[in-house]
Amino acid sequence: MNSAEDTQPKRQSAADKLISLVTKECQLIHDHKNEPFAVTGTGNIRQVFHLNGKGFSDYFSNRFYQEHKCAISEMNFKTALAALAGSAKFSGDELDVFTRVARTADAYWVDLCNSNWEAVRIDENGWTVCSGPGVPLFQRSSSMQAIPMPIGGGTLDQLWALINVQVDDRLMILAWLIECLREDTPNVVLELVGEQGSAKSTTQEFLKMLIDPNAANLRAAPKSEQDVWVGAYNCHLVSFENISFLPPSLQDLLCVLATGGAHAARTLYTNKEETIIQLCKPIVISPP
Repeated sequence: MNSAEDTQPKRQSAADKLISLVTKECQLIHDHKNEPFAVTGTGNIRQVFHLNGKGFSDYFSNRFYQEHKCAISEMNFKTALAALAGSAKFSGDELDVFTRVARTADAYWVDLCNSNWEAVRIDENGWTVCSGPGVPLFQRSSSMQAIPMPIGGGTLDQLWALINVQVDDRLMILAWLIECLREDTPNVVLELVGEQGSAKSTTQEFLKMLIDPNAANLRAAPKSEQDVWVGAYNCHLVSFENISFLPPSLQDLLCVLATGGAHAARTLYTNKEETIIQLCKPIVISPP
């Protein structure tokens, strides 16, 4: 005979509640590098979160509190996250996920990083602002910032009034800016040189803000190769200022990063597993 205890419905754990909440509200997917993501949203707002990112943690910790009127513990969150990541990698669809810029069969795209998750579609007929299911999947880091909503009109004279670039070099700068929007090509490392006080940093910051505004548009010289790769993963346009010296190893690294390459490091808390970061990023640097 079954006891009364056996006939009682089992109480759902906090981890199971979070798993239920996420799977109800999200599509779990993985990219070609087998990184797990959650895609959520309603209507034309479609958000993309890396399952191991702070954005996912913040968003669904808040959603859990809204749903159950209590906080979820770190242990329960990690338990749920392990199950969700496995589901995304082994049961979810494999889809491309981009950072700031994307290339599809018929267009280039630039993520505006705004609250409506809109992107600019650029093709042979011009550009338009789009949102919703037709837009490629873009992930965002916490340091990425929004590009202002584009408007038609304007002239390049407005750009040259803001940055200090000689007339003979302006075509090169324009070509470099356009290449920064192409996700599928190798990149050139742009070095801005000039005398002290010639507005190199100001020019560099404006160029960065045009393509990939960030909470830290100008960053100091990296201390390690790991710093370069992690920073590059969390943005699109890599920007270092006041670079008086780079050791040969970091010079080689920037060349690899600009043309496309990978970095392998031991996975945290393991002895044998590797974490691979594979990137191809535009780069701008300037001396003191």
